[in-house]
Amino acid sequence: MGAAGRPVPPSVGVLLRGTPRAGTVEEINAVSQYLTNVRYDAVQYVTAARPAQEAIAGLESAAVERLHARLGRGLFPGVAALEDSADEAKSAVQSYAAQVAEIHREADQVWASAERALGSIAAALQSIAQICDVIAAPFSYSWDTPPPAALPEPRLRAGAGPADTAGVAELISGLRDGYRTRWLNTVLEWQLELAEVRRCVRRWSELQEERLLCEGAVAERLGRTSVGELITVGAGMPGGRRRAIAVGLTGEIGGVRAGIRTTRTFHPELRELLDSADGAKVWDAPPAPAFVAEKWAGLDESVREELIRSVPWVIGNLPGLLPSVRDRANRELVAFYREYPQTLTPEQLTLVAEAQRILDDEARQRSPKPPIQVLAFDLSGPVPRAAIGYGDLDTSSHTTFQAAGMGSDAHTALPTWDVAARNLYEAQEALLPRFEGGGPGVVAWLGYDTPAMLPNSEVFRSDSASLGAGRLAAELDGMAAAREAADAGLPAIGVVAHSYGTTMAAIALTKTKHPVDSFVMLGSAGLDTEAVPSLGSLNVRELTPGQLAVFATSAARDRLAPTGAAQAERGLPTPDARALLGLEQRVPVYGGVIAFSSEGDPARGLKGTDGHSFVGAGKTAGIAGMTASAGRGYGDNETQALDTTARATTGLIAGPDGLDLVVTEAQPVVKIVDKHTGYVGQWRMPAERND
Repeated sequence: MGAAGRPVPPSVGVLLRGTPRAGTVEEINAVSQYLTNVRYDAVQYVTAARPAQEAIAGLESAAVERLHARLGRGLFPGVAALEDSADEAKSAVQSYAAQVAEIHREADQVWASAERALGSIAAALQSIAQICDVIAAPFSYSWDTPPPAALPEPRLRAGAGPADTAGVAELISGLRDGYRTRWLNTVLEWQLELAEVRRCVRRWSELQEERLLCEGAVAERLGRTSVGELITVGAGMPGGRRRAIAVGLTGEIGGVRAGIRTTRTFHPELRELLDSADGAKVWDAPPAPAFVAEKWAGLDESVREELIRSVPWVIGNLPGLLPSVRDRANRELVAFYREYPQTLTPEQLTLVAEAQRILDDEARQRSPKPPIQVLAFDLSGPVPRAAIGYGDLDTSSHTTFQAAGMGSDAHTALPTWDVAARNLYEAQEALLPRFEGGGPGVVAWLGYDTPAMLPNSEVFRSDSASLGAGRLAAELDGMAAAREAADAGLPAIGVVAHSYGTTMAAIALTKTKHPVDSFVMLGSAGLDTEAVPSLGSLNVRELTPGQLAVFATSAARDRLAPTGAAQAERGLPTPDARALLGLEQRVPVYGGVIAFSSEGDPARGLKGTDGHSFVGAGKTAGIAGMTASAGRGYGDNETQALDTTARATTGLIAGPDGLDLVVTEAQPVVKIVDKHTGYVGQWRMPAERND
C-alpha cells in the first residue's frame, strides 16, 4: 500500500493549544460576593457613625471640632468613595463573570466538536485505507490532507484474479463500481470534518483573544474606580499602594493624620524669570514666551535646578521653556500629588492616575517608543488640565498639537487622546525620513475646560473656546521660542483639531505671534465668524503661493458636528458637511480651505470614518453618526482621515491637486427679511464663480 502519512493526533489538545477556560466562574463570583460585603461594611460603618456624629453635634470643644473634621472631611467621604468603588467594581466583575461563562460554554462546545470531528476523520482515514487495500492502490494520506474525490484506478495483485484479459477488466470494473460511491462519500465527509477542525482551531484562538480582551476590560474598569486609581497612584513606591488607599480614603494612615503640603508658586528667584516672585498666574496669564526663553537661558544651572525642585507647578506650566525642562518639573508635580492623594478631588485623582499609568508604561519599556514628556499639568482650577508629549519635543523636526473638543476634559479624555496621539505619531514616523535626533513629536493638548456634552448648550457658545485659545496660543509660541533660544532649530509646528477644538484652535491662531505650518480640522463644529472672519485671520503659513496650509474634512455620516455648527451659527470649513434637517444651509462656508475626503480609499487600504468620534468604539456607529465604530474614527489607524492628516502635518502632501483635495469657495449667507414680520431666517448662497 505504500507508507502512510501523518496519523490523526492522539488528542484534541495537540491542536487546541492554550486555553480560554482558565479559572472558574465560581471564583469570579466569589470576588463579586466579596465586593458586596465591602459595600455592606461601608454602609454599616456610616450607619453606626452617623448617630455618634449627631450625638456630639451640640457640643463645643477643640476635640469635638477635630472629630467633626475627621469624620466630615476624611472618613465619611472616604467611605462614600469606597462604597462607590465597590459598586462599580462589582458591576465590572459581574459583567466579566457573564462573559467568561459564555466563553467557557462555547469553549466546551468547540472542544467537543473538534473531538467528534477528529474521530470522524480517523474513521474516514481507516475506511480509505481499507479501500486502498482492496483495490491495491497506494496509501500515503495524512489526516489533514484528504485524498481526491475520484477513486484511484483499481489494480489486481500479481497472481490474483483470472488469467484472461476480459476477466481482469471485468473484475477491475466491478471493484470500481463497488467502491466509487463509498470512496466519494468518505472523502466528502473527511473534507467537511477537516473544515470543522480548522474552524475549531481558529475559534479556540479567538476565544483566547476574547478572554484577554475581557480581562483587559475588567482591569480597565477596576482601574477607573477611586480605589483603583489610588492603587495606580501608589504603585512603584515601597508600601505605596497601601499608603495611597489609606491616605486617599481617610486622610490618615495607621490612625495618624497624614501631613499635607501644598504646591508652591512663590520663589525669590522667579523674579529673574517672570519679573515677579509669585508664579501663580502663569497658566491664565503667562508672560511672553520669548521673554521667558531669554531669561531662562541667562539663569545659572543651580538656579534652574532649584526652581524645578521648589516650584514645579510654575516651571512645568511655563510656555517658553524647553519641553524636557517642563517634563522634569511636571514629573515632580505628579510625584507630589501621588504623595498627597487626600488633597485631590475625584477628577484630579483620575488625571493623576492616568498620567501615572502612561509614565509607568513608558518606564517598563527598555527603549521607550515614543518617549513621553509631560508638557503641562495643572490641578489649580475647577477642571484639571494637561498636555502630554509623544516623542522628543526638544529635537523633533515636526511638532503637532492635537486639540480636543466637546466633553474632553483632561481627566476623562486622556485615555482616548493617548491613543490618538500615538496613532498620529506612528503615521507621521512612517512618512518622515530618519532624521538624526529628529522625527515627529505629537502633543495631546487637553489644556482647557471643554464644553459639556449635549444637551448642555455650552457647545453653542464660544466662551470656552476663547478661554482655551489664549493658553493654546501661548503654548504654540512657547514651543517656537524655546527651540529658538536653545538653538535647537525650529520644528514645523502643526495644529490638528477635532469638533469644538477647531472652534478654539482657530481663535488661538488669530492670537499667535509665530505662524504655524499647518492647521487641520476634523469634524469641525464650526468657526466663530466674529473672531475668525476669514482664513486670512489665521496665522498659518502658505502651502503654495496664495494658498494657506489649512485643511478640513467632515465625514458624510458625521451629522453631529455640522448640526452643532448650524445651531451655533458658526461658519463651516467644508461645503459638503451635512447637518440634520439640512440645517447646514443656514451657515456660511469659508473659502480657501483645502478640503479632503475621509470616506476611505480601498485602493490604498484606508478605511472611512463613519461617525463623529476621534477614536471609534463599539461594533456600530451611533445614530446620525454621533459616534464612530471601532477603528473608524477620524484619528484611528488605517483611516483616510489619519493618513491625510499625517501627510498635511509633515508637509508631505501634494497640494490641492493631489489626494482628492479641493479648495473651498466662500459661500456666505443672506438674511431673509419680511417687511411686515421682520427677520425670518437666513440661507447659504451658492459660491461665487469667475468662469
